[in-house]
Amino acid sequence: MSTKHNEGEKALDVEHTPNYPECDKWAAGINDARVIENFLQGMEEDGFVLMNSDGYVPSTISLLYKHFDIDRAKLEAERQAIVEAFARKRA
Repeated sequence: MSTKHNEGEKALDVEHTPNYPECDKWAAGINDARVIENFLQGMEEDGFVLMNSDGYVPSTISLLYKHFDIDRAKLEAERQAIVEAFARKRA
């Protein structure tokens, strides 16, 4: 199965489009992530510090990845694969 959006545009082969599960999780939660990030930043501005029992203060992004069950290394690898695939198609 392939689709074309405009005449002269290369067809997108939907059946062979790679799967990017970590990017999909991030995209699905991006609106919630922004709300959570704004909340955490507001709390920090008000002098609150979020830390675990060992005194470790996690970054906001690490908390978001944990909340959405996203593997950061896999997410970055998928993002890089998307960029490389786009570059190959443009070449």
